[in-house]
Amino acid sequence: LPYHLATSLVQRFFCLIGHADLAPRSVPELNKSLAGVGIALVLFANRHLTDAGSRRNFFERMQMTDGLQLWHGPSFPISREAVDKAILNTFREDLEELKSENGIDLTNWPMPKAIALTEFECAIVRDVANEHLPPGLELDAEMYAILAAFRGLNSKL
Repeated sequence: LPYHLATSLVQRFFCLIGHADLAPRSVPELNKSLAGVGIALVLFANRHLTDAGSRRNFFERMQMTDGLQLWHGPSFPISREAVDKAILNTFREDLEELKSENGIDLTNWPMPKAIALTEFECAIVRDVANEHLPPGLELDAEMYAILAAFRGLNSKL
């Protein structure tokens, strides 16, 4: 689901499937999650910084970086293949129960278009990663592959 600060994940889910009436009237916590730029940077840090302290310091530096909007903007673009796999395997029994008990059939749910980072946002990710992570060919190759996924599989960087 696209990130939205003012609405809970549960409320957005029920609205998205056309059953806003099933969402609870109040939810104690809103979903505060990283947007795509922050997710990409955390992914790089998790792969290139070997200890939790280094990763925590990296995240703190990210939060202090001017113009880096970690909490706003597009969220991670989950692929159609990953969604189909989850529906057919991971959530199959849950979706069957939802259909039999509530009459809600999500097996043929039309997935919205994936959200992708812009070239400008990818450039920000590159700049911050290059400034705060250990350099090397491995980082460069991973950065290309991960940002290609965040831009959309058919996009050129």
